[in-house]
Amino acid sequence: MRAMHSSSKVTARDIGTAFDLSQFRVVCDLGGCTGALAYDLVQIYPEMQVIVLDLPDVITDVTSCQLSRQNACEVSFLSGDIFKDDLPEADLYILSRVLHHCSEEKISILLNKLSAISKQ
Repeated sequence: MRAMHSSSKVTARDIGTAFDLSQFRVVCDLGGCTGALAYDLVQIYPEMQVIVLDLPDVITDVTSCQLSRQNACEVSFLSGDIFKDDLPEADLYILSRVLHHCSEEKISILLNKLSAISKQ
Protein backbone atom coordinates (compact mmCIF):
# COMPACT_ATOMS: atom_id res chain seq x y z
CA MET A 1 0.00 0.00 0.00
CA ARG A 2 2.83 2.41 0.80
CA ALA A 3 4.45 1.58 -2.53
CA MET A 4 1.22 2.40 -4.38
CA HIS A 5 0.88 5.60 -2.36
CA SER A 6 4.44 6.70 -3.17
CA SER A 7 4.07 5.87 -6.85
CA SER A 8 0.72 7.67 -7.05
CA LYS A 9 2.11 10.79 -5.40
CA VAL A 10 4.79 11.01 -8.08
CA THR A 11 2.33 10.78 -10.99
CA ALA A 12 -0.90 12.25 -9.55
CA ARG A 13 -0.38 15.85 -10.68
CA ASP A 14 0.53 14.77 -14.22
CA ILE A 15 -2.54 12.54 -14.42
CA GLY A 16 -4.76 15.29 -13.01
CA THR A 17 -3.56 17.85 -15.55
CA ALA A 18 -3.24 15.62 -18.63
CA PHE A 19 -6.86 16.45 -19.52
CA ASP A 20 -9.21 19.27 -18.62
CA LEU A 21 -11.45 17.65 -16.02
CA SER A 22 -13.14 20.87 -14.89
CA GLN A 23 -16.53 19.78 -16.25
CA PHE A 24 -16.72 16.89 -13.78
CA ARG A 25 -18.16 17.65 -10.34
CA VAL A 26 -18.25 14.17 -8.80
CA VAL A 27 -15.44 11.76 -9.60
CA CYS A 28 -14.98 8.19 -8.38
CA ASP A 29 -11.44 6.82 -8.23
CA LEU A 30 -11.92 3.06 -8.41
CA GLY A 31 -9.17 1.28 -6.51
CA GLY A 32 -7.85 4.69 -5.46
CA CYS A 33 -5.95 3.33 -2.45
CA THR A 34 -4.80 6.20 -0.19
CA GLY A 35 -6.36 8.94 -2.28
CA ALA A 36 -3.11 10.47 -3.52
CA LEU A 37 -4.68 11.18 -6.92
CA ALA A 38 -7.94 12.31 -5.32
CA TYR A 39 -6.21 14.92 -3.17
CA ASP A 40 -4.33 16.34 -6.15
CA LEU A 41 -7.53 16.47 -8.19
CA VAL A 42 -9.39 18.55 -5.60
CA GLN A 43 -6.44 20.94 -5.41
CA ILE A 44 -6.39 21.34 -9.20
CA TYR A 45 -10.21 21.46 -9.44
CA PRO A 46 -11.57 23.03 -6.22
CA GLU A 47 -15.20 22.48 -7.31
CA MET A 48 -14.66 18.73 -7.60
CA GLN A 49 -15.62 16.06 -5.08
CA VAL A 50 -13.77 12.74 -5.29
CA ILE A 51 -14.90 9.40 -3.90
CA VAL A 52 -12.16 6.83 -3.45
CA LEU A 53 -13.57 3.30 -3.62
CA ASP A 54 -11.31 0.48 -2.50
CA LEU A 55 -11.35 -2.78 -0.58
CA PRO A 56 -12.24 -2.68 3.14
CA ASP A 57 -8.70 -3.54 4.29
CA VAL A 58 -7.27 -0.71 2.20
CA ILE A 59 -9.79 1.87 3.41
CA THR A 60 -9.12 0.87 7.03
CA ASP A 61 -5.40 1.57 6.58
CA VAL A 62 -5.75 4.80 4.56
CA THR A 63 -5.14 7.10 7.52
CA SER A 64 -1.63 5.71 7.99
CA CYS A 65 -0.61 7.35 4.70
CA GLN A 66 -2.49 10.63 5.00
CA LEU A 67 -1.19 13.91 6.22
CA SER A 68 -3.21 17.02 6.94
CA ARG A 69 -4.41 18.13 3.50
CA GLN A 70 -6.10 21.16 2.08
CA ASN A 71 -9.57 20.42 0.62
CA ALA A 72 -9.66 17.12 2.53
CA CYS A 73 -13.42 17.50 2.99
CA GLU A 74 -13.84 17.14 -0.78
CA VAL A 75 -12.36 13.61 -0.69
CA SER A 76 -14.34 10.74 0.77
CA PHE A 77 -13.50 7.07 1.13
CA LEU A 78 -15.91 4.24 0.46
CA SER A 79 -15.26 0.61 1.27
CA GLY A 80 -16.27 -1.93 -1.34
CA ASP A 81 -15.31 -4.33 -4.09
CA ILE A 82 -15.42 -2.71 -7.54
CA PHE A 83 -16.27 -6.04 -9.15
CA LYS A 84 -19.07 -7.11 -6.78
CA ASP A 85 -20.60 -4.01 -5.19
CA ASP A 86 -22.64 -1.19 -6.68
CA LEU A 87 -20.55 1.76 -7.75
CA PRO A 88 -21.37 5.22 -6.38
CA GLU A 89 -22.88 7.76 -8.75
CA ALA A 90 -20.27 9.93 -10.42
CA ASP A 91 -19.69 12.04 -13.52
CA LEU A 92 -16.31 10.40 -14.14
CA TYR A 93 -14.80 7.07 -13.09
CA ILE A 94 -11.03 6.73 -12.88
CA LEU A 95 -9.36 3.36 -13.37
CA SER A 96 -5.76 4.21 -12.59
CA ARG A 97 -3.60 1.17 -11.83
CA VAL A 98 -6.57 -1.16 -11.60
CA LEU A 99 -6.91 -3.19 -14.77
CA HIS A 100 -3.30 -4.25 -15.33
CA HIS A 101 -3.49 -7.15 -12.88
CA CYS A 102 -7.04 -8.31 -13.58
CA SER A 103 -8.27 -11.27 -15.58
CA GLU A 104 -10.20 -10.61 -18.78
CA GLU A 105 -13.32 -11.80 -16.98
CA LYS A 106 -12.96 -9.21 -14.22
CA ILE A 107 -12.15 -6.45 -16.70
CA SER A 108 -15.29 -7.36 -18.64
CA ILE A 109 -17.39 -7.30 -15.46
CA LEU A 110 -16.13 -3.86 -14.49
CA LEU A 111 -16.38 -2.31 -17.94
CA ASN A 112 -19.91 -3.69 -18.36
CA LYS A 113 -20.90 -2.13 -15.01
CA LEU A 114 -19.49 1.22 -16.10
CA SER A 115 -21.21 0.96 -19.47
CA ALA A 116 -24.55 0.24 -17.79
CA ILE A 117 -24.11 3.28 -15.53
CA SER A 118 -23.37 5.54 -18.49
CA LYS A 119 -26.63 4.46 -20.19
CA GLN A 120 -28.79 5.42 -17.20
